[in-house]
Amino acid sequence: MVYTIARAAHWLSALYLVVAAYGASAEEGRPAVLDRPAREVLQPASTFLLGVTKAGERLVAVGESGRIVLSDDQGQSWRQAKVPTSVLLTAVEFADAKVGWAIGHSGVVLRTEDAGETWSRQLDGVQVAQFIHDAASRSATGAPGIAKGISVDQAERLMSDGPDKPFLALHVEDRQKVTIVGAFGYALSTLDGGKHWVSLDRQLDNPMGLHYYGIAKTDEGLVLVGEQGIVQRQIRAEEFHRETPFEGTLFGILSPGNHVFVAYGLRGKVLRSLDDGKTWNKVSSGIEASIQAGAVLQDGTLLLVAENGQMISSQDRGSTFNLLSVRGLPTAYVLPVSAKSLIAVGPLGPQTVPAP
Repeated sequence: MVYTIARAAHWLSALYLVVAAYGASAEEGRPAVLDRPAREVLQPASTFLLGVTKAGERLVAVGESGRIVLSDDQGQSWRQAKVPTSVLLTAVEFADAKVGWAIGHSGVVLRTEDAGETWSRQLDGVQVAQFIHDAASRSATGAPGIAKGISVDQAERLMSDGPDKPFLALHVEDRQKVTIVGAFGYALSTLDGGKHWVSLDRQLDNPMGLHYYGIAKTDEGLVLVGEQGIVQRQIRAEEFHRETPFEGTLFGILSPGNHVFVAYGLRGKVLRSLDDGKTWNKVSSGIEASIQAGAVLQDGTLLLVAENGQMISSQDRGSTFNLLSVRGLPTAYVLPVSAKSLIAVGPLGPQTVPAP
């Protein structure tokens, strides 16, 4: 499989490969990869990884073929966790040192309660499609529905497509409240730790099914960013307001605090909001390569990493950015682990790099 580093190109090309490999029709049967445990490898630190987070002092990273790798020495050594699926995993986040979630292709949602040592599957694409179809059917009959806006015909097409829709980003608020978003406008939330999931379709204005690539927490709720510059900002518990401040896909969003948000994406695009995501302005990044990773360092510095390894930083909460003289490795996600070091993950596995 050939991977590209740009987040959109990588995910979408991988998505099409998944459909081709596992079948696009539900009639062809349930893809074996959903139930095949991740194969153990001799060098887990060489795994292509797309996400990394902290579980207390432990580092947990996710990536290709369902592999989840763990480090208890700040990235010096890695070992493999037990995972019940072999799909490409795209993101991971923990509520605390023990409980966390990982998401990925084929609509897979995993949960751990032992700091990432073992994982159980809460959802997959077959269940998600059936779930949305049932909700659309209830809504069509006048019963209270959770998928208002999705017709039964649309839901049936989702089921016939098979489990080919990946989840791409998540926000874990606590052990009970989690929101996951992804391709084709998929967005689900749970208030009970994943025992039950609710579709956010009736709250989100996304009739074209644009992909969501990033999610962050605001004072009022959540803000989602994604394909073609779409921004969905939660204004109350059951309502989002849609904005498209500027054209160009957004691959991620982060906040240095004080109601400031910075979104980044295609061809060096950077947007900044000073009012909790209500309004946005363009900021010059100084680069033209697509930006696919970012982090807020411990001293408040914003760091953004482009597909070609270029790194830019801001010490004024995203008002201006400076191009760093050093060029990093191809990076899908970056995580500060101390005041002096970061963990960057990508096609070369986890790499420890000095903080700029």
